[in-house]
Amino acid sequence: MQNIYDKVFSIVRETLKESRVTLSDIQVTDKLSEIGIDSLSFIKIMVLIEIEFAIEFNDEDLDIIIFETVEDLCNCVITLIDVERISG
Repeated sequence: MQNIYDKVFSIVRETLKESRVTLSDIQVTDKLSEIGIDSLSFIKIMVLIEIEFAIEFNDEDLDIIIFETVEDLCNCVITLIDVERISG
């Protein structure tokens, strides 16, 4: 599970690379909106996560309002990976 968090954090950090947020500043409890993620960067993050983990978010999950924190995003990825394993 830590590996999933690390990969999601890496994607978030890469997306925010050009912002004022330093890499070490991002914590799991940080609100996405407070670390500079807007709707466009959110979609970019979601697409990169889908590619990295070979998963697909439901269309209704592609809404930044659903994910308040970085941890919420990580937990969704974990759930989708578990569903993929079960449905195989």
